[in-house]
Amino acid sequence: METYTDLATLLEKAAELVRKQGEENEALRAREAEREANRRKWGMLADLPDILTAKEIATFLRMRPTTVYEMFRAGKIKSFGGGVNGKSIRCMKADFIDWLENERNRAPGKPREEYAIPEKIQRGRRLKVV
Repeated sequence: METYTDLATLLEKAAELVRKQGEENEALRAREAEREANRRKWGMLADLPDILTAKEIATFLRMRPTTVYEMFRAGKIKSFGGGVNGKSIRCMKADFIDWLENERNRAPGKPREEYAIPEKIQRGRRLKVV
């Protein structure tokens, strides 16, 4: 009789372990699905086009487009275009990658390069983002 009760106990423990492993696997699948969704949402460097807009850079960096426009105008990221009112400023992907590398390789504790805010912004004018 004891053998059957020991076997039943072992089966119950095995069933509990299988259930726990299933829950852990489900949690891992959920985390992986979230990572994949974020990768698709925010993209990767390889997914970016060769010529970038401020909006594309802002989405990639998860910041406001106005901040990217300010960085363009201050010369922090090399850019071109812009016209009379500053719309349609573009950046080459290679220049953007260079800027990212410089930011990443900056020595710990060394302050980031400060860039001057353009005079238009200092006077209180708002930039219009397309």
